Amino acid sequence: MAEEFSFIKGTKIAPAEAKKLNRDNMIVATMSPPGPREVEGQSQWWQRYAFLCPWCVHVEYALVHEEQRHTHWFFCGHCGGAFRAW
Repeated sequence: MAEEFSFIKGTKIAPAEAKKLNRDNMIVATMSPPGPREVEGQSQWWQRYAFLCPWCVHVEYALVHEEQRHTHWFFCGHCGGAFRAW
């Protein structure tokens, strides 16, 4: 059975702005899909996403909590570019 991901195209964050962003709100997107969820009871709150980095046009993956969607920003694990996804 193939993995299912919600696919989202990111928008660039200028390097000067990225330096000012709170690193506590950063999610590092990786080049490989996240593995199976470890805690099945929490699965309703977590969603797997595939992102298209706007800097290098590489597909990156992350496991994102529902509450993080609109407050967090992403760091591309391939090129290091910062982007927003929502």
